[in-house]
Amino acid sequence: MAYRAKFGPLSVQARQERIAAAQMHHLNTIHGGKAKFEDFMLFSQLDENEQPEATVDDVLMMLKASAIKKQTD
Repeated sequence: MAYRAKFGPLSVQARQERIAAAQMHHLNTIHGGKAKFEDFMLFSQLDENEQPEATVDDVLMMLKASAIKKQTD
């Protein structure tokens, strides 16, 4: 978790969204806009309310369940 706090999200889509939002926020500021950085984070605002982020334990449990299912098939 310290890695994510220092370097940002692991998801490629989340990283791309942050980069695009930073660029748009910078352009907005240059042209006299008063928008906040969060105003440009469109998809992250939707995801926080609808679906919680998976933890490492959640992912490992899903992989384990998938492996067990393949063994029984």
